[in-house]
Amino acid sequence: SPRLETLSGRTIGLLWNAKPFGDVALQTVKEKLQATYDDVEFRFYSGSQPHPPKLLEKANEECDAIIACTAD
Repeated sequence: SPRLETLSGRTIGLLWNAKPFGDVALQTVKEKLQATYDDVEFRFYSGSQPHPPKLLEKANEECDAIIACTAD
C-alpha cells in the first residue's frame, strides 16, 4: 500500500492480536500520534493470530491506515 502523505484528518486503525501487552503498545502509539495530530480518529480492533479475514476487511473499509502489533 502506498504511504499517506499525512495522518492529519485520517482514521487510524489499531489492530491487536490479543497477545499480552500489545494493547499497551498500541495505546502508547495512539497517545504519541494524538500529541502530534489533533484531528486524527482512532478505531481499535481486537482479533487473534492470524486475524480473521472479516476483521481485516472491516478495518480496511473503515480506516485510512492501520497499525498492527504483536507482543508477548
